[in-house]
Amino acid sequence: MQRSGGNEVKHKWVKHHPLNEYIRHPKVLIVEDDLSYEPIWRKVFEEVNPEIEYSWCTSAGEAQKVLEKTLAEGEFWDLVIVDIFLSGSRTGLDLWQRCGEPVENMIIVSSVEYGKLLDYIGDSERPPIYLKKPLNLKECVSVVSEVLDGIP
Repeated sequence: MQRSGGNEVKHKWVKHHPLNEYIRHPKVLIVEDDLSYEPIWRKVFEEVNPEIEYSWCTSAGEAQKVLEKTLAEGEFWDLVIVDIFLSGSRTGLDLWQRCGEPVENMIIVSSVEYGKLLDYIGDSERPPIYLKKPLNLKECVSVVSEVLDGIP
């Protein structure tokens, strides 16, 4: 695990192979201020696809900067996993709304009940994919697999 600027934690779980520089591996951005969830997400990614590359941000503001920088470089994130309540003044829902609807490659994570989440987001054509804390490894693997499998 290596840190790069601010609180962003970058991880690279890619097997070394000569073709890796030509193969694009799935990229996941996690936006979560509780770093104790890192081992759970690492296990999820190892089960889904050991070649997933992921980075970690602890605030919506930091994540927004990372997302904008990535787009400016002509890249993209295959999946963004974001907690609702984060450090800083903005929430994960602010980030979700900023990305525009529908955001098919974003998973919202929180301990709030799903009904409360729907109250927070108001009228939405398509509510975000939701995982409830405490996280269940099997459910996380299933949801992450489904999202990543649906990406061309």
